[in-house]
Amino acid sequence: MEHGDIIFVDVERSTDDLVVIAFGLQGHFRMPWREFKATYETKATAAVNRRGWNLHDLDEASESLLVHRTLEPGQLEMCRPRANKVRDSAISGERSAFD
Repeated sequence: MEHGDIIFVDVERSTDDLVVIAFGLQGHFRMPWREFKATYETKATAAVNRRGWNLHDLDEASESLLVHRTLEPGQLEMCRPRANKVRDSAISGERSAFD
């Protein structure tokens, strides 16, 4: 990990925003989505994209929580399949390197 890099792990909902779970040089941390984006700016975008998440979808979910305090049924779960595919692809790539 280079200085200042972030590894985006997951996201979950809270009452008024999404909560990012990530790793940085300071270790494991949790932070509200809007604060994460404001604090880390382009590094946040890169970390989210590397893990297969769609920034626009997460922004929409965050906005929905802020304004309506609710998400559409399955809104956050619909973001996960692409992220899971990226993760699974990375894992199989690592396994094949050892074969």
